[in-house]
Amino acid sequence: MTTGIDFSDYIADRTKDYTGREWVFAEIDAWLADPDAPQAFLLTGGAGVGKSAIASRLAQFSTGTASPPQTCGNLAGRKARAISRRPEGA
Repeated sequence: MTTGIDFSDYIADRTKDYTGREWVFAEIDAWLADPDAPQAFLLTGGAGVGKSAIASRLAQFSTGTASPPQTCGNLAGRKARAISRRPEGA
């Protein structure tokens, strides 16, 4: 039996006092909604700008422990669990 790694403390730390960045979630939501979009969404930035906080908040959206912005329906619950695109036939 395999057990996953528990990142809950890390995620809680990265999202403590989390605010803003709605524009990033709007971009990810639009990418998920577009069937012709590239298979990957690359989030880049310098050290300390919030990449881990954004990834942690996305994890919270997928588990329902945080709610995405109301305009980002593709980031809610089960839809957010597969934030990746698979090539057809894969």
